[in-house]
Amino acid sequence: MNLFEGLLLNFLFFVFPMLVYLFYFIQTNHIKGKDNQLFFDFALFTSTYLFIRFGLTRFPIITLYFLSIPVFFAYKKERFYSAFLLSMILVWVHHIYYQAPIVFFMIPYVIYFVIYIGKEKKKLKEKQMMMIFFAMNVIVSTCYLYLFNEEWSSVFIVSLSIFLLSILILKLLEKGNELVHFHISLKELEQQKQVQDTLFKITHEIKNPIAVCKGYLDMFDPNNPEHSQKYIPIIKEEIERTLVLIQDFLATSHVKIEKEEMDMNLLLEEVIHNFKPILKQNHITLDVSLEEEEYYMMGDYYRLNQVLINVLKNAVEAIEQDGILEISTKVHQNQITIYIKDNGVGIPEENLEKMKEPFFTTKEHGTGLGVGLSIEIVKKHDGTMQYHSQVGKGTTVEMTFPLIPMSNT
Repeated sequence: MNLFEGLLLNFLFFVFPMLVYLFYFIQTNHIKGKDNQLFFDFALFTSTYLFIRFGLTRFPIITLYFLSIPVFFAYKKERFYSAFLLSMILVWVHHIYYQAPIVFFMIPYVIYFVIYIGKEKKKLKEKQMMMIFFAMNVIVSTCYLYLFNEEWSSVFIVSLSIFLLSILILKLLEKGNELVHFHISLKELEQQKQVQDTLFKITHEIKNPIAVCKGYLDMFDPNNPEHSQKYIPIIKEEIERTLVLIQDFLATSHVKIEKEEMDMNLLLEEVIHNFKPILKQNHITLDVSLEEEEYYMMGDYYRLNQVLINVLKNAVEAIEQDGILEISTKVHQNQITIYIKDNGVGIPEENLEKMKEPFFTTKEHGTGLGVGLSIEIVKKHDGTMQYHSQVGKGTTVEMTFPLIPMSNT
């Protein structure tokens, strides 16, 4: 039972830190980063510490076999300096445990280094290196135990068991690495698919107005004045639509925010003032209820103006008749919340989440990029943007931003 327990515990002493490393590998996707290499080194040194701290005190014979395995994996990952430092630590541990000259215990680690050099010069394949290393580990450890009067029968059983367990450890970690790389490849494929889908959608959106322009140009007769009056405005409109689409797409990909101290109420009053003619034209009643005091925040005036205009524009387009648009603000605990409510057609529940996706739109001539761009701008201001809607009753857009504390203004 002690043999089995010793083998199992020493097996876990090495495998557990390696599994933690693999989980880290999956979460970060850092294949060749310095932090990945440092975490791998940390896992090796942790295993070595567990062997020395808990293994040697309870299962010295078994643990002495396992001690060289971290060195092998350091060489396998081409972490030469880590392998060298681990070798020095283990030589010292053997010296303390057996009370024999240090030089005697340096011999196997020199052999391990020679095996590594052989692999580096491509004279040895990885599997050959593995088999030679583990065979050498068993031979050297067996010699130690035999020379220092350990029982031969126990030496043979432990040697064979640990050789098999070493192969199992290697296979287990190889499979773990394969799963990690499979996971990373899968995520990369998903990202590529998203890019391809986005390119397909924008190509499709641009293709439509260009096709319209081509159709009218094919019918266009320069000698016919009626064609000039009829077709040129349509062609111009389609070209402008294409430019807006490209501009919106680039904006969603490269949202740059330049923050400065600004008065949120001043921004709201300016946007409302500029929008009043549009509301009047569409016979929409405006109800404004803003906090009277000045409230300052760190923000990009132009970008937030862009967000508010997009929200108001969507609200106007959603209202069919007897329109009412309500704009209000509420301040609570150094945060200002802006509410923009309309009594338009509303948004079906299944479309609320889709609105955040690029190119999703229910409008005939919409690009589907405005909402996503607005949400991105609000996020870059450390704010939140939420849509609440009921079909037939209207939509409320709720935007919350952090304010500069009054004592600092």
